[in-house]
Amino acid sequence: MSGHDSGGLRISGAFRAGRLDGVWTERDRRGRLVEEGVYEGGRLVRTRRWYGDGTPRLEAERSGCAWSFTAYRPDGTEVTDRDTPLLRGLYPFLFASDEPAPEGGLDPARAAALASVRRVSDAPLDVMDDASDPRFVELLARSAGTGGLGLPELPVVVSVEEPLCTTFVTRNGRGEVLFAYNPDHTDQPTLLLRSSPPGGWRSISIVQTPGLSDDEGNPELRRFRGEASLLRAAYGPIVGMNEKGVAVSGMSADGMEAVADPRRPVLGYGHLLRLVLDHAASVEEAVELIERVSWARARRNHLMVADASGETAIVEFHGDLTLAFRSRGAWRVATNTSVRGRREVELRLLCPRFALASNALAARDGAFSAGEALRLLSALRMEGDLVTASSSVWNLTSREVRLVVARRYGEVHAFGFGPASR
Repeated sequence: MSGHDSGGLRISGAFRAGRLDGVWTERDRRGRLVEEGVYEGGRLVRTRRWYGDGTPRLEAERSGCAWSFTAYRPDGTEVTDRDTPLLRGLYPFLFASDEPAPEGGLDPARAAALASVRRVSDAPLDVMDDASDPRFVELLARSAGTGGLGLPELPVVVSVEEPLCTTFVTRNGRGEVLFAYNPDHTDQPTLLLRSSPPGGWRSISIVQTPGLSDDEGNPELRRFRGEASLLRAAYGPIVGMNEKGVAVSGMSADGMEAVADPRRPVLGYGHLLRLVLDHAASVEEAVELIERVSWARARRNHLMVADASGETAIVEFHGDLTLAFRSRGAWRVATNTSVRGRREVELRLLCPRFALASNALAARDGAFSAGEALRLLSALRMEGDLVTASSSVWNLTSREVRLVVARRYGEVHAFGFGPASR
C-alpha cells in the first residue's frame, strides 16, 4: 500500500507469492477512485479507469492472450482511433504482441537501419535511420505488474549520483521555440538517431554509443553485438525531439528518491525519454505518461519537457509523487538543483551555470536565435574531469536541430526529418 503525503490512502492491494493478486485500486489526492485492476498471479486480467471527475476513461478485459477494450475522451465520447501513440504508451498491455522476437538474424527493417549508418564527422558522429520495431510497447507491457523485466517484487527506493547537464528553453521574436541542451560527462562517440517506430511518433535523438554495449533495454536485442548493437540505440537517447515538436532531456538533481509502484513499468533514463518521444504529442501528454511509470532503476534526475506551443514542465520524483512544475514564460532554465520549494534567486545562488544562463536569457527576454542559443551553450560548457560531450539546439517550431560534438563549435551539423546537411 502507498499513501499521499497528506496521509490519504492512494494505492491499495495485496501480493501473493511476491506477485500482485486480486483487486488493486488507486485514488487521487481527493480520495476519488481513478483506477481499479484485477490481477491473477501478477497478471492484469481486467481494469477500469476514470478521469478525475469520475468520467469513464478505459474499460478493458483479457480473454486468453487478447484484450477487448473501450477508451473514452474526457467529454465522454468513445475513442475510435484506438491504436494511437498516446494510448499505446498509457496502456501498452492492450497493444503488445505476445509473439516472441525472431531468434536469429536481422529482419529487413533492422538490416536497413544498420545499412543506413554513415559517419558525418570524425568527432566521431554517426547518423542512423531506423524504421524497425524496437518492441518498446512489449517491454512496457511485460514489466508492468507481471514480475517481468526490471520489476521488483516489492517497492524499492534508489538514490544514485549522476553527471551534470544544462537545459534551457526560449521563445524568440519570430515565435520559434528553442530547446537547448548540454550533457556534461565524458567525450564519447555520438549517434544521431532518426526513429520511425510503428505506432509511435517519428523522432530525432542523440545517443552515446558506448552505452549500447551493455544488456540494458530490449532483451530481444541482446544477441545483437558489435555493429548490430546500434539497434539498441532506441533505448539510449540522452535528449530528443519528436515530429509533434515535443522535446525532452534530463539532468542530475539533488535530494530526490524514487519509489517503485509495483503495478507500473520500471524504466531507466533512456527508456523514459523513449516513452515521451514515441508517445507524447504535447507537454500535457508527456507528463501524463511519466506519471504512469516508475523510475526506480534510474539515477537521481529531473526532466525538462517542452513543446512547440512554448509549454514547459520540469518533472521531478519525490518518493511516490511525480511532480510537474509547469511554465509558459519566455524562457526557462534547468540544471542540477531540484526546483521543488525553491525560488529563482535560490537556484541562481546554488548553480553558477543556472545563474549564467538565466542572466543571459533575462537580459533579452529569451529572444535568442538558434545560433545565439548555441553560443550560450558554448559559454556554459564544462572542461576538466567532466566535459560537455555535445551541444544541441532543437527548434520545436521548424523541427530541426543544430548539433556540435566534442565542443567543436566551428563545426555545426544541421538535421531535420529528411537527409542530413552541413
